[in-house]
Amino acid sequence: NMSSRAIKLFSSPWSSPYWMKTDSSMTGRGFLKGNPGGPYFKAWAQYLVKFLDAYKKEGVNFWGMTAQNEPIDGRIPGFSFQCLGFTAETQRDFIVADLG
Repeated sequence: NMSSRAIKLFSSPWSSPYWMKTDSSMTGRGFLKGNPGGPYFKAWAQYLVKFLDAYKKEGVNFWGMTAQNEPIDGRIPGFSFQCLGFTAETQRDFIVADLG
């Protein structure tokens, strides 16, 4: 043990796989294909849950997760890092319909 205090972790995804995105790229302006409740949104939600489950299986627990790291970045044409765009409304609907 490196510390007597418990550590709390949270996760925050940067991008879905490129094939799930409207621009078919990990960088630049791109959104999940379709709409909340649709197959791409469901697949992305399952991907996030599997990520958490895989870490839990190894004894690593997360106390929280954001639905998307810096969701405005994926709305910027030519953005140079991995990103995924969400509006506030789409992110809300994704959480309700797919992650809920």
